[in-house]
Amino acid sequence: MIFSLDEKLEVHCQKDTTMFGAPRQFAHHVPAGIAPPGYSYWRAVELTLPAPWYIVGFKEQADDDWVYRDLLVAWTSDLLAVTPSNERTVTVSVQLMRPGREPAEAPWTPVRISKIWKATEGAKGGRSVAVFEDAAGQRFCDSMDRVEMDSLTGFQLAWEEEAASRSDAKKGAKI
Repeated sequence: MIFSLDEKLEVHCQKDTTMFGAPRQFAHHVPAGIAPPGYSYWRAVELTLPAPWYIVGFKEQADDDWVYRDLLVAWTSDLLAVTPSNERTVTVSVQLMRPGREPAEAPWTPVRISKIWKATEGAKGGRSVAVFEDAAGQRFCDSMDRVEMDSLTGFQLAWEEEAASRSDAKKGAKI
């Protein structure tokens, strides 16, 4: 099935997350003829939980060109739902935003993700977890999934950064 990023969001991201919030004074009116149906626009949002979240970069086919878009994602399950590419939408980058653990640390630290794996945790009845791999090849789960890496089995690659995206990023191009 081929579908655009908008359709992915409609199908997979209708959960009521408490991660991103905004008071009404930050709402920004966009005329109905310009805004896609069901979209709301905000000039500012609050991160309401000190939990990991993700910035996902996409390129989407529009006529004869590609349009680049970014999506903020709070839940790993939604991340896994929107990252698979198809003929019209290609995921080009994923960054994990980690919260600082101590007051002296930076409030948020970005981690560039090169691969996302799905694995099964044997210790907790076979629950599925996401495992991330950074550019150095280090594998880890986000801090919300309290798992021992040694207990994971059945690794399946869910997403991999394209080689072209990695080389563009090294050159400083916006992806």
